[in-house]
Amino acid sequence: MPGQPTLRRYPYPETACAARLLRLLLAQDGSTTRLCDALLGRVEVEVHSQEVLAAAPDGAAPHLGGGAVLERVTSLHRDGLVAMDNLALVRLDGLPGALRAGLEAGRLPLGRLLDGALLRRRPLEDPLLLAALLARLEEAGGGPADPRASRAYLIEGQGGLSILVAETYRAAVADAFCGRS
Repeated sequence: MPGQPTLRRYPYPETACAARLLRLLLAQDGSTTRLCDALLGRVEVEVHSQEVLAAAPDGAAPHLGGGAVLERVTSLHRDGLVAMDNLALVRLDGLPGALRAGLEAGRLPLGRLLDGALLRRRPLEDPLLLAALLARLEEAGGGPADPRASRAYLIEGQGGLSILVAETYRAAVADAFCGRS
């Protein structure tokens, strides 16, 4: 897209400060978009790919149920420095029209689209599922994932809202918090 900065992603650093921050990032159960905004200033979203799949990929279906899902691969960045790469699988049946329209427009991060909704985030401690989702993320343009700086969780909300997210943090968040590594 013309005018978009070239995205630059750097591996999550291995400093003591970055390790402490990573423990917090992986443990939190709120909006990662808001956390990135707090650390970097308002982040932008780059949508690498977005498509409707007839069914959730293997391993994800038990968490999302049957039926079509929207697969969305994005990067949150500030001035072209990637803070995190994300893969979201959104169950389409029961998805509110405004949320679907916002997702399809591809202009806002998921966290801003869900702002104000009553949600529950549940961590998924399945290393095989995480590895499979991170492989899909990388294939779709999210760059190579760092398993130690990655996690998967399920967002559930009213009306059957169900979103499976895999995300991997990048150096930009640690650099903003700890200083340049």
